[in-house]
Amino acid sequence: MDAIRLGWPVSNAWLLPTLERGPILVDTGHPSTWRGLRAGLRRCGLRASDLRAVLLTHRHSDHAGNAWRFARRGIPVYAHRADADILAGRQAAIRLRVRPGITGGFAVVENRWPARRLQVRPIEDGDQLFGLTVRWVPGHTVGSIFLIHPGSGTVLSGDTLLNAVPPLTLKTRLCLPHAPFCDDHGCALRSLRAFASSGVVIRRLLPGHGPPAEGPLASALIGLLDHS
Repeated sequence: MDAIRLGWPVSNAWLLPTLERGPILVDTGHPSTWRGLRAGLRRCGLRASDLRAVLLTHRHSDHAGNAWRFARRGIPVYAHRADADILAGRQAAIRLRVRPGITGGFAVVENRWPARRLQVRPIEDGDQLFGLTVRWVPGHTVGSIFLIHPGSGTVLSGDTLLNAVPPLTLKTRLCLPHAPFCDDHGCALRSLRAFASSGVVIRRLLPGHGPPAEGPLASALIGLLDHS
């Protein structure tokens, strides 16, 4: 599966140009990165309106912040039902705890300026979209998901599994979700344990923060969980 990293360094958006009915965008970056995201699409010969769909790994503004820009162009935006309800305003979001330092600053931004309200097409655990399998991994947010491409062993992991050290994500390393940014960190770890024990092969990780990681990564994930 081809994948092109767009939108970083704030967070990753992944362009999947050759999937079924592609091109598909996974995550949309923070609103502050819109110009860079659009420029990245242009370098790939695409306009924002050329996308077939946008899939969100979760609702946080550094991943869903530009989703409304695609939706207003008539492009369907998908998210797990639990986060879709929050994005649509039908359910209140869990507010992040404001702590001292940089982590607290990020929490203030997320609490005060969440992703813009929009209608999202809800998806569920086990759904198949554009050749990807949806795996619900709640905890980072109530609707966090993995998107799995079984043929290549590729996992798009959002912020439930990172390849960068939070909160600044400037240093590359496989990392578990950052507790201060989670709705329920214990739930996130349980979701990851269930995923790691399911026998899914991870040959390549496309995370929400950090560069791609090459596998096999299942054993590395189990090692992280055993020391958490």
